[in-house]
Amino acid sequence: MDDIGIGQPQDPQVTSPEMPSQPVKTAAERRWAVGMAVMLSIIVLTLVTAQVFLISSMNDTKSEIEAMQAQLGSIDDSVSALSDDLAAVSGSIEEAASAPQVEGGGSSALDSPAASAPPGYLPRFDRTTQDGAVGMTLGPIEGVDAYTAETVSFDPADGTKRIWMIWAHWCPFCQQELPLLTDWYPTVSDDYETEFVTVSTNIDPSRGNPLEAYLAESQFPFPVVVDANSDAAIKMGVSAFPFWVVTDGDGEVLLRTTGLLELAQVQSLLDQMENLGSWACTTSAGGFEPVPSRAFVGAPRSIDACRGTSCPCLSQVRPWPFLL
Repeated sequence: MDDIGIGQPQDPQVTSPEMPSQPVKTAAERRWAVGMAVMLSIIVLTLVTAQVFLISSMNDTKSEIEAMQAQLGSIDDSVSALSDDLAAVSGSIEEAASAPQVEGGGSSALDSPAASAPPGYLPRFDRTTQDGAVGMTLGPIEGVDAYTAETVSFDPADGTKRIWMIWAHWCPFCQQELPLLTDWYPTVSDDYETEFVTVSTNIDPSRGNPLEAYLAESQFPFPVVVDANSDAAIKMGVSAFPFWVVTDGDGEVLLRTTGLLELAQVQSLLDQMENLGSWACTTSAGGFEPVPSRAFVGAPRSIDACRGTSCPCLSQVRPWPFLL
């Protein structure tokens, strides 16, 4: 029997399997890989940047919306406050509707209705409506004589019929009208009992054609009352220039109008004033006949006494309202 020796066991020989060889990348492939990596990085960076910009824009838009909402809230508060102010002003206007009011510059007069005007004052003239001043009595007109510098006063109820022209030194239409009247009036003044009086008002040196120099140059042949504080303009209800008022001997207003009048129109007013009251009403006969002005106290009476009544003679002859 053979002995088997005792010692280190003999390991069987083990051989490792052969690993497949790795392919070798070419330079072109490496450049392509690098390019793709760079492109992916750029895309990722672009997406991140866009996301950051979008988030920032949303935050800005949110801030703008909040600011706009705050502004709208402020506007709502302002509108509410304005509504309250308008309501308060409306109430004040209603309370002051019957009080004398003068517009800026003193060129206008009372805005109150005729019924609420103080005695002697006329409501502000509005040519778009029937003149409520017709039939009212004009109070005394005071001022300074343009050429003597003396205080003067005209009482419209002193028995003298008058045509009043109110003008401003800066008014271009007045500057057209006055020279024509200056040449014309001396040729007819002796033919009429009606007095022609002018009032210079709304004095404002900043508007040109200074009054003192204009008066000295023009030497008007008719009375010129300087209304330094526009008191006369207020009393007459002046609303524009030139402004005209016609009053009878009792101070009653027969006509008011505005604008440049032709000389023929002014003379027509004078003619109508001369004929005022020259008809006597014979109501029993339903007619009228010419008589001296204000000649009758009883019947027959002056047609002046028929105004404001239902006398039939008024449908047959109408010396007023005046026609221009």
